[in-house]
Amino acid sequence: MNKAWEQLQSEPVDRATFLDTYREMAVDLRDLMEKEEMILYPTSLKLISADKMEQLKSGDREIGFFGVEQVAIGRPAQ
Repeated sequence: MNKAWEQLQSEPVDRATFLDTYREMAVDLRDLMEKEEMILYPTSLKLISADKMEQLKSGDREIGFFGVEQVAIGRPAQ
């Protein structure tokens, strides 16, 4: 990401170089997300107790999620 940002800050922007960097970043992010989904998350479900998982979920809801409007549990949406 830093590399892509630096490329966007240069004058003139070398479009081909930026697009190559962007593609590389997309491949890396997909790889990371796949590992989280296929390895880390299933492993955590096996290692973390149901009670602890509920505590973690509660903390996540308290913090919130980027770009997601949360509806309070037990209350109708407004």
